[in-house]
Amino acid sequence: MSNDTPNKEEVERRLKEAQERFDQNLNEFKRKKVVEIPCFRSTFLTSIPAGMILGLFSYLVTSRVKLASNVAMGSYLLISAGYFANCRYEFNKKIAQNKELGDIMNLIIKYRGTELEAQFQQKYKEKLEEIDSKSKYV
Repeated sequence: MSNDTPNKEEVERRLKEAQERFDQNLNEFKRKKVVEIPCFRSTFLTSIPAGMILGLFSYLVTSRVKLASNVAMGSYLLISAGYFANCRYEFNKKIAQNKELGDIMNLIIKYRGTELEAQFQQKYKEKLEEIDSKSKYV
């Protein structure tokens, strides 16, 4: 028996740790309300009607119920996945931008009354303008 293979106690310990982590994550998920997950609500409010409309359109064109239901479910799943991924990407981008602005604000506060304060205020204004120029809604 080589030294690289874990013994029985080590395997049991690792399995127990993995089970404890899984149970902890499951309990956290159970406590969290689904609508509190960022982008969850808007994803389903968009993808459900879109799937229904595409399924109905498919039925009106082909008059085949099975095909129409498959189109409805498939489009619902694809739209949900795509919309959720895009929404979370944008959400995480906004979080990173807010963190960066917060860091600059902390530096402004830290160096209040010095020459560096003006530099950080200028950097803050430039960052805000950069964010506004990239924004979809402005």
